[in-house]
Amino acid sequence: MAHHTGEPVQCGFLCHPNPDKNGTFNIGVGYFLKEDIGLFDSPFFNLTKHEAEFLDPKQRVMLGCTYEAPENGGITLKSLASEQVGIFMGASLSDYNLNNYKDSENISRYTATACALSLQSNRISCHFNFKGPSMSIDTACSSSLTAIHVACQSIRSGGSTCAIVGGCYLNMLPDVFISMSLQR
Repeated sequence: MAHHTGEPVQCGFLCHPNPDKNGTFNIGVGYFLKEDIGLFDSPFFNLTKHEAEFLDPKQRVMLGCTYEAPENGGITLKSLASEQVGIFMGASLSDYNLNNYKDSENISRYTATACALSLQSNRISCHFNFKGPSMSIDTACSSSLTAIHVACQSIRSGGSTCAIVGGCYLNMLPDVFISMSLQR
């Protein structure tokens, strides 16, 4: 990530010192990914290149994190397959989805499902063959925290033997980023 100090950044967003200037944002600090979020090993996740192009980058990130997390914790994904592993994802607005619908002539059969918030968790459960509850939770800024709470409840009640919890929010388009920055 790159720390943003208020100087204009090379990511398509317009930063301006006047918070009332239309079409710009004004923030004190921020973090921007240096990596190209378009880089994604679609064959590794059994996706065609065409499907991956429509797939919300948040889903790409969470697939990768879900692959890495158990391995980093000394647990093999193979040992979790077919188990009651709960997937609880904090999910909120997808501006990438809005962008996918701008050009009606290029809508794909993947457009509707590639960015659906509900499928952020379900895609993970399906890909890794997890059999526990699978929920995408949208409570705005508290989505990931709420996902942790629901995961703990699921483990305590026996609905899940273990849980993977995550959340990812990416501002891809200046429109949504500008609108969110106006929330003062």
